[in-house]
Amino acid sequence: MSVTVPEIFGSMVFNDDVMKARLPKDTYKSLRKTIQQGSPLELDVANVVANAMKDWAIEKGATHFTHWFQPLTGVTAEKHDSFISPNGSGVIMEFSGKELVKGEVDGSSFPSGGIRATFEARGYTATLDAKRVREKVMEEAEELCDDADSKDEVIWEAADLLYFVSVLMYKEGVTWQDVYNELDKRHKEK
Repeated sequence: MSVTVPEIFGSMVFNDDVMKARLPKDTYKSLRKTIQQGSPLELDVANVVANAMKDWAIEKGATHFTHWFQPLTGVTAEKHDSFISPNGSGVIMEFSGKELVKGEVDGSSFPSGGIRATFEARGYTATLDAKRVREKVMEEAEELCDDADSKDEVIWEAADLLYFVSVLMYKEGVTWQDVYNELDKRHKEK
C-alpha cells in the first residue's frame, strides 16, 4: 500500500502534542509561556527541551536538523546542523539549549532594538554600509574581550567577530587569501 504526501505531511514534527507528552510539566508550562507571551526562554528550560527534542529526533532516525526562518530580507533561509559531534574516538550525540535561546540585546544591529537571534542580525547585515560594519567589528571585539568568560562563550563571540570581519572584508574587496599573504609576508620579514 502506498502512502500519500497528505498522510505523512507534518507527521514528524516536534509539535505541542509531542512536547506535552515528553517534557516535565513545569518545563512544558514555562515553554508555553515563552511561546504565548514572548517571555524569554530560560537556559535551564531550553536545555531540557533540547534534550527531549534530540532524543525524539534520534528515535525517528535523524542525525541532522534545520532551523527554518525568515530573516529581515523577507526571503526564507535555513541553517543546517548536526546532532553528531566527533570526540576523538567516535562521535557523541548532543544538542544544547543554547541553540534554542535567542541572542543578546543588540539595538545597534537590529532595527527595532531588543532581543535578536543570530540569524536576524545576519539577515540584516546585507543592508549595512562599511562604516556600520566597522562599528560592528569593534562591538564584537569588545564582547569577545569583555564578556567571554568560558570556552563556549569565547567560541560564540569569536564566531560573531569573524563573521563581521568577513562582511567588512567582502565590502572592501579583501579576500582571506589577501590576509594570508600579508601574514606570510610579515613572517618572512622577521
